Amino acid sequence: MSVRLSMPMLQREAQRRGWRLKWNPMQPRAPKGSSLGGEWIDGGPARVMGNKGRQRLQAQVQQFHKQNEPGRAQARTRVTALLAQDARLAGADPADLQALIKLYAGGRGSTSTDPSVLLDQWVAAATNLWAGTSGDSNAMAVAYQMAVQQEFQLDSIGTTAIPSATLDRATGIMADYEQELRALARAQYTATQNYLAEQGVDFVTVVRGMQLPGDPAGKPESLSITSHAISSYSLDSETAASFAGGGESDAGEEGGVGYEDAEMNRDPPPASSAPAPSREGGVVLVQTLPRQAIFGVPMSSLGTAYEQEVVVLGGAGSARTVYATDHVNNHDYAVAVDNAIAGK
Repeated sequence: MSVRLSMPMLQREAQRRGWRLKWNPMQPRAPKGSSLGGEWIDGGPARVMGNKGRQRLQAQVQQFHKQNEPGRAQARTRVTALLAQDARLAGADPADLQALIKLYAGGRGSTSTDPSVLLDQWVAAATNLWAGTSGDSNAMAVAYQMAVQQEFQLDSIGTTAIPSATLDRATGIMADYEQELRALARAQYTATQNYLAEQGVDFVTVVRGMQLPGDPAGKPESLSITSHAISSYSLDSETAASFAGGGESDAGEEGGVGYEDAEMNRDPPPASSAPAPSREGGVVLVQTLPRQAIFGVPMSSLGTAYEQEVVVLGGAGSARTVYATDHVNNHDYAVAVDNAIAGK
């Protein structure tokens, strides 16, 4: 049984701006016959490889979290080195980069004119913005979602019910900075792909906690989803269970993906075995994805380390489900999610 949760993204803006919505897989290409949504590999050897990839990345994220600023600086360098080579930024006016940093940082600009310093500050500002929001009413975050959609030619992605004023501002930002934002999207993706290849990760299993208005009829074992251009998932079952088991609702977002992340450097809340205040509608999505579907990890400068966040490229696909109402507390729920990941 399959339940569709969302609608296509930005159709009105695509028509208005003449954007192409045809799917065109990015390079390197995904394996022949694949879908970036995860549906095609939900079982067999790929799931085993996905679990190994998850465990390997978990160890790397935990080590990265302990490194603090030196680790974050190295992660930014992975991206800035690629930005410096992108022809779209050749001869970029420092004033334009200063303006972008100001938009990302909510009005706090840069006085530097050194291109390398500006690139580093830009990537840092983009990382911090993502840690605060993936869209919502922030025009810069929405514009970046648009840029990713265009750079990777995503043809079936969901969207929050974005206020029209925010959408207009985001469209204006895209009109002024489309090439710069698309260059950043490509650099962040390529840095991620390079890192995952270095670590020998070909598949990774990720989880996503969300809140629906109520449990779907019959609690199907899988759900069809259509996500944002980029969306937040996690490697950690407890993180996913906490978002599904009584946390803030994601019901207003198309497909329930792309939740608003917590402040980047905040410590995680303490674990609790107490029953969550509300479990109705809570669900954890479990997906095994090819490396090519992963847009960002903390070690490539996108994603919060304490949540073991993995940023996933959008599109249509399916996910296995674990429902909060089937478990008495978040601890038991997290154990059930781990069992689902292991295929038990």
